[in-house]
Amino acid sequence: MRRTALLGAVALVFRVVFRVVFRVVFRVAFLVVFLLVLLAASSARAQFSPEVSTAVNPDGTVTFRTKAPSAADVEVNFANGFLGNLLTPMARDADGVFSVTLGPFPPDMYEYSLVVDGVTVPDPSNDKPKPQRAVNTSLLIVPGNPLIDDQEVASGAMHEEIVN
Repeated sequence: MRRTALLGAVALVFRVVFRVVFRVVFRVAFLVVFLLVLLAASSARAQFSPEVSTAVNPDGTVTFRTKAPSAADVEVNFANGFLGNLLTPMARDADGVFSVTLGPFPPDMYEYSLVVDGVTVPDPSNDKPKPQRAVNTSLLIVPGNPLIDDQEVASGAMHEEIVN
């Protein structure tokens, strides 16, 4: 009887120690993976500079710009509706800013991506990613289309009245 109680106590201690060790190991492993992902994301982000951005010019042309000082080759992949994709190399300046001007384009919404050293990425300075499962393109709006542009609309309080 005494031996059974001793084995039960040992099993209980073993379970408690195993749970505590497993939780600590799991949390440490999770923290290490999280830090590695964060480090990878920050190093990938460090290649680009958001202060240089793509701009729509008043004449309907679009100047694509991105700063990638460690990149050897940057291209813009511009999806032009039914005409297909237009893959255009970008020129590099002395500061590592790649740029190219395309167009003019009619007012509409377009999608584009950057191809940096063979890897397709969204524009890091664009705040309009294309909402899809795999987000690797950015959206570009050339103003002038009444279906896409912001419009002044009637505003005020709305009331619901139920009549029986």
